[in-house]
Amino acid sequence: MKYFTYDLISTMNHGGLNREIIEEAEQQWNDNGSLYWKSYKNLINRLPTHIYNRFIKFGFHDYELEKLTIDHISLFNTNIDLILTDERKLWKLSFDDIQTFKFKHLYQNSYRIFAPTTDSWLQEEFLSVDDETISFEVLFSSGANIQIYFKDKNIKMEQL
Repeated sequence: MKYFTYDLISTMNHGGLNREIIEEAEQQWNDNGSLYWKSYKNLINRLPTHIYNRFIKFGFHDYELEKLTIDHISLFNTNIDLILTDERKLWKLSFDDIQTFKFKHLYQNSYRIFAPTTDSWLQEEFLSVDDETISFEVLFSSGANIQIYFKDKNIKMEQL
């Protein structure tokens, strides 16, 4: 994550730290948020309109990742589906013909502010990699993150 890091969110939610340190982290989070939204607005023509609008408003904050499916069709064609729920609604976020997929746990992080077994969706970032490729990264409350590189418009969303 470039803007919304686990270190910042951990610092902001750490009750045992000096108030000044927490306030600095909160200010950095707000500054990073402003920078991120400027960057995100540049993707308006590179994401499907309904997806762009969903993520400019709320995204999937506090949803649970119920399932992640990788469909490896061929050497040059891999798709990923993320199934998300908030206990009332079920959504599928699909990435077609992805270029890169990374999944990382933060097991080495000795201090976790949130329960390590919980995978609530905290924050996401869409970033331009180049003129045709977008990076999508999600930070979970466990400290884990997922990163997917995909070509412009190769993302779909549907309520199940």
